[in-house]
Amino acid sequence: MGKKELIEEGKAYLGIEFGSTRIKAVACDEAGEVLAIGGFGWENSLKDGIWTYSKEEIFAGLKACYADLLKDIKEKYGITVSSFSGIGISAMMHGYLAFDSSNNLLVPFRTWRNTITGEAAEILTKEFILRILLKSLSSKITDLSSVPSCRAAGGERLLPWGSR
Repeated sequence: MGKKELIEEGKAYLGIEFGSTRIKAVACDEAGEVLAIGGFGWENSLKDGIWTYSKEEIFAGLKACYADLLKDIKEKYGITVSSFSGIGISAMMHGYLAFDSSNNLLVPFRTWRNTITGEAAEILTKEFILRILLKSLSSKITDLSSVPSCRAAGGERLLPWGSR
């Protein structure tokens, strides 16, 4: 099956990566061969002492990146995408996005430029009984009470996987 037919039949895969300076999209086949690419440049900003991206920037960047991928597919293969077989999304090595059920950010999107994770790393190291690196994903949660899964209904702290 050719690349064009693979995309037309919805058998290609979509990958999206939220990097620190670009959002990238890729369409690939099962073997990981790149069929088309898209991208969008962005830059985080300092707001209330946190290096972050706004929710509006996140979604606008994602839409622009995806549109760029669709444009590349149209230019290379002369077709419009109707579906993908699967999708994978990753964020920058030291960033994360946490949303609630109403699509609101629980905490600002923290980036690699933030160095405010010492207290959270110390708490999580004790709770998980393993060393949490200062710049690891989990230590970006500096206010554990703001994350619903870290507190039980009565307010007591929960250990990983719901154990007490």
